Amino acid sequence: MRRRDFLLGGSGLVAAAAGLWLWRRGGTRERLAATPSAIAPGTVVPEADLPLLLALADAVVPRDGDQPAASGIDLLPRLERWVQASPGRMRLYAFGWPLLAAELRRRFGAGTPAPDALEPVLETWYREYRDGSAGEAARFFEQLRRDVLRAYWSSPTGWAAVGYTGPAHLAAPPGAAPPSTGATGS
Repeated sequence: MRRRDFLLGGSGLVAAAAGLWLWRRGGTRERLAATPSAIAPGTVVPEADLPLLLALADAVVPRDGDQPAASGIDLLPRLERWVQASPGRMRLYAFGWPLLAAELRRRFGAGTPAPDALEPVLETWYREYRDGSAGEAARFFEQLRRDVLRAYWSSPTGWAAVGYTGPAHLAAPPGAAPPSTGATGS
């Protein structure tokens, strides 16, 4: 199965629908606007592991034509907001990330592997998770994969990839230029 086909399948659509549902919920925009924009790095993963997190994210959502990979949006602030909003998810990341990072370092060494090199491992983990035989690192990766997909497809960049201009209250009035859907996401 090609990753592009998989990403554009059910998981991406579910993540996009969830993002739109959250956006339409009353007050979501205001709550996100009230969240500090400069969240300290290291709350999702240790700062030294950020390149590994971004490589994993790019393996989940790779660059496709003119659409940027997952690291091309404001991925880290989005993940940090979602993780910090849930004590359960904070515990999950605190427990799961060290397992995942240790497993990837065991397989690839101390450097940051290229997203393409990660693909076979991640596909194996996904199959193991789907079959119910996944280890702890693979189970955490499944949550991380879902969070990365949610972050990407709920961003203006993800919306633009599927031709969606965003919620009606963000759309331009008739005759005006549509809002920018640049790679920075919001």
